[in-house]
Amino acid sequence: MFLSDTSLRERLISGDNLSQHQIIKKLEAGHIVMSPFPDEEELHSRIGPCSLDLQLGDTIQEAGNPRISITDDKGEKSIVHRTVDFRIPSSLDQPDATEGIFKLEPNSEFVLEPKALVRAVTREFIGIPADLIGFVHSRSKCGRYGISSSYDAPKIDPGWVGQIVLEISNMGQQRFSLHPGLLICQILFTQLDRPARNPYYSRPQSSWRWQTQP
Repeated sequence: MFLSDTSLRERLISGDNLSQHQIIKKLEAGHIVMSPFPDEEELHSRIGPCSLDLQLGDTIQEAGNPRISITDDKGEKSIVHRTVDFRIPSSLDQPDATEGIFKLEPNSEFVLEPKALVRAVTREFIGIPADLIGFVHSRSKCGRYGISSSYDAPKIDPGWVGQIVLEISNMGQQRFSLHPGLLICQILFTQLDRPARNPYYSRPQSSWRWQTQP
């Protein structure tokens, strides 16, 4: 089925994404939580027609180092290549939860090399109510240089509480400077027809509630 130009306009206008006015209204009412909360001038500068810009936090972790050092029971070390296998839970995590984590000072930077992938968190703590769902997308300013901030996991569930983890990849040809406070991504909010029955914060199996680390 092909839509006419009139049908396309009607669907675009009647979309369920929150508008600039609705985002501001829900933030000011505390329906959407953001901390730290910017002053009025900064808030309005970071809200687009239907999105809210978020800043990069100060914690970055190199994702999935393909080589790890193994020490056997005889004390001998060897270098092996890691393989991610979803059938083996232990293969999905770093051998050490703190491996490859960098804590950036306010005026420091992490240089993201071409073809590299890191995990990071937003500076802001975000709380989404049970009747909204969020979608994180790269800002076009970064995308023009081949920088993706959500890679392939953009959905933020209803009831999410915590800093948002970003999978930042450099698909361009140039090195890219990541520094705390960089406006790295934008989040869009979509209204659900009813609140989620089991929002993220209420599910015991939710692994990343109140998340603050990559």
